[in-house]
Amino acid sequence: MNMELKRVKTEAETALEGYFAERAASGEPAWLAARRRRDFALIAAAGLPNRRVEAWHFTDLRRRMSAAFPPAERTAADTLSDVAGRDPFSSIEAVRLVVANGFLRPDLSALDRLPAGVTVEAFSEAARRDDGALAGTLGRAVGEEGGVIAALNGAFAEDGLVVRIAEKAEIKTPIHLMFVNAAASPVSTHARNLIIAGAGARATLLESHVGSGDYQATALSEIMIGEGAEIDHVKLQQQSPTAVHLDLIAACIGPKATFRTTTLSTGASLARSELRVVFEGPHGVLDAGGALLARDAQHLDATLFVDHAVPQCASRQLYKAVLDETARGVFQGRILVRPHAQKTDGRQSSRALLLSPHAEMDSKPELEIFADDVQCAHGSTTGQLDAEPLFYLRARGIPKREAEALLVLAFIAEALEQVSNEAVRGVLQGISQRWLAHREE
Repeated sequence: MNMELKRVKTEAETALEGYFAERAASGEPAWLAARRRRDFALIAAAGLPNRRVEAWHFTDLRRRMSAAFPPAERTAADTLSDVAGRDPFSSIEAVRLVVANGFLRPDLSALDRLPAGVTVEAFSEAARRDDGALAGTLGRAVGEEGGVIAALNGAFAEDGLVVRIAEKAEIKTPIHLMFVNAAASPVSTHARNLIIAGAGARATLLESHVGSGDYQATALSEIMIGEGAEIDHVKLQQQSPTAVHLDLIAACIGPKATFRTTTLSTGASLARSELRVVFEGPHGVLDAGGALLARDAQHLDATLFVDHAVPQCASRQLYKAVLDETARGVFQGRILVRPHAQKTDGRQSSRALLLSPHAEMDSKPELEIFADDVQCAHGSTTGQLDAEPLFYLRARGIPKREAEALLVLAFIAEALEQVSNEAVRGVLQGISQRWLAHREE
């Protein structure tokens, strides 16, 4: 007799089901409501992933997210006023767009300073007046198998940003997408964003995630890069030490287009940042770099998937991790070269530095190659500080902690050097220095 075993829902999954039922009748467009139901159906069927799910083998979300917090209300963002004091890029001339607890705050954003060729509107407003263009674009970069983060965000996100950059527009001033989370009681926040760069456009996007208190945050940003466009993207994750942070950046790179993205992650109790990239035309370029700095019992996860779906494209991935105390770092990088994607050049490297015997790094680089005329390589290393240069520095009178800091900063620098804006790169280096300065003597 065949008996089908029913999966037992966790407390968090049951709570998510209740929250979704409360939010179901929101008066939004039918196409968006249908997407929302489809996304939640994925969560309801599979539940939150644990170690038995291959893509989450090193990050047991079901265990780490044993409780689910209610979605923040739009009014919860009204209490946020000290945005300037939270802005990690405040020293840089940039156009700041503030999303507080998942909702665009026009009163805290510099919408009146938008450069020519850039338009911005709230995701909720864009969806309500959609003429079919948004419905047709949304989800294209995520794809059919967007995963848990995309499903959670799709089920609960009500607002965010839609940024459009006109064809051939050269935007000199960086555009700063600032996501702030703050709540008096535990909440979840969800932001959905769409960035569309027209053919030949040039722009720098800064993205920061900061907050205080106890919360769970998801963010999903789709970036559509038109033919010949160049987008420089820098992301900084500095969430509250008790927060759970889940974000996904999904990008479509058009022919002869370039996407350079760099991430520095130092915050949250548990953070998983995913990058999904698909090449849609030949001669596209991806440069992806990042650094994870973790201490205490932090768990920071960087997961990447690059789809070489067309010929003659190049991708570079370089991620560094510095782990102290009982922290754990994860790097999962997958490059897929499809059968017809000849002349592909794909490189992937993960390097970790353990400052404590109790820290742990899990690295899983993958190449799936179905074409024969390619140049692809991957590598992974994990180790401790090299004793020889440390001795060299100490022999010249440099104290041990300062000598270690110099070596660590040099180790991180390679992952940050592709940031072309010197001021932005300086901010990232300063944050790294302050992180090191807080190490216990």
